[in-house]
Amino acid sequence: MHQNGRNSGFVNCITAGRGIPPECRNPPKEPRFLLFSRGKRCHTEFMNTRENNPSAVQIDLSLPLDRELLQRFSHSSDAALFGHVGTHFDAMDKTFPLAYTECPGVVFDVSAIRGRQIELADIDPGRIRAGYAVLFHTGFLEEKGYGSEAYHKNHPQLSYALIDALLCLDIALIGIDAAGIRRGKEHTPADQYCADHNVFVVENLCNLGSFKEKECILVHTYPMNLIGFTGIPCRVIAEKL
Repeated sequence: MHQNGRNSGFVNCITAGRGIPPECRNPPKEPRFLLFSRGKRCHTEFMNTRENNPSAVQIDLSLPLDRELLQRFSHSSDAALFGHVGTHFDAMDKTFPLAYTECPGVVFDVSAIRGRQIELADIDPGRIRAGYAVLFHTGFLEEKGYGSEAYHKNHPQLSYALIDALLCLDIALIGIDAAGIRRGKEHTPADQYCADHNVFVVENLCNLGSFKEKECILVHTYPMNLIGFTGIPCRVIAEKL
């Protein structure tokens, strides 16, 4: 652990033979939603394309929750756990910017990767622009089932180097169809590290296998307006052309 208490794995990472610039490790001087115009051109291009193609398809990426699952958590002595049920993000000490409710996005299919971390070399970073939602289809939710012990303890992980690279690209959201981007004791520090760079991690997504490679999508993320919760449930809808 270094002086800020974050996992030392985030420091001095080398990705794909390139060092991550040191300035990318420092949180932005102003919130990213004020800098969101960096991705505005990509967003405008998508909106123009959608207007010319009214047959856009919407896909719900939010995990369906039945009464049995909700009742299991409703009897918990810690009501705050409710915020961590199903599709949600860990709020940490940040507020979700309204500008993030609609982001251009990409989906990377990493479902064939097992037994190791997901690395930068496994994706095409050239598809990512500032302000994007970057979604990872691991296939793990379908494979193990939400709520199972294996799902929560043995899920795929993004490497520290990949996380650093994503933050360096000034994205808005990281989404994954798994319980998190890191496991166990590294889960919260990883989410906090992203939050410090104004990037939110959306966990327990579903239906990410519905997209073709290099498909253009728009990601709508609508969190509940909860106060004092460490996790915030959200509805996530992707729109593809």
